[in-house]
Amino acid sequence: MRKKIIITCLLLCFLTVSKAQENEFGLMFNIANTTLSVPNGGITINSGGGISENTDNTGYKMNFAIGLYGSFNVQYRTNIGVELFYDKTSSKDLENIEFSAINLIPYFDYDIFGVNLFVNIGGGIGYIVNDQGFENQNRKVENFDFIAKIALAYKFENIGRIEIGTYPAVTSVVKDYLSRHKYYIGIKFPIDKYLE
Repeated sequence: MRKKIIITCLLLCFLTVSKAQENEFGLMFNIANTTLSVPNGGITINSGGGISENTDNTGYKMNFAIGLYGSFNVQYRTNIGVELFYDKTSSKDLENIEFSAINLIPYFDYDIFGVNLFVNIGGGIGYIVNDQGFENQNRKVENFDFIAKIALAYKFENIGRIEIGTYPAVTSVVKDYLSRHKYYIGIKFPIDKYLE
């Protein structure tokens, strides 16, 4: 099952490869400040009548991510991209808890001023590859969690991109208990441009 998921993710990433000038495929590296959020017992009632549970982070810790990305130009200044990367999430206060995941994040990429400054908005799925032993506490570690992506990126033509952004959690990685969050700075190298 795990191999099928990885192969499917790789195929989705490679589908964005094209010989067109605007399309890219390459390597990505992120340095991330990560934390795990836990419920603090507080509840917020939203203006629309919805209820959300308040959380606290457990201190930030530096981690990394490495992977592949592809970007496909759909029209002037607009791209659709996908990232496939491995990362770790841990925190300062929960020293013995660390989640490793393979993440697949499709995103929308728009050059906001026509000067190679892009806004990235997207969301995807993380496959958790390690078990943290929460069964003794009657808590279930999810196989998958959902995360969003919000970032700004500057593109240096035929050289690469630099990005700053966040991957906020949409769902919990430990059911009703822990969720992964990270702020990052990253670089992307379009290896297809170097091979032309």
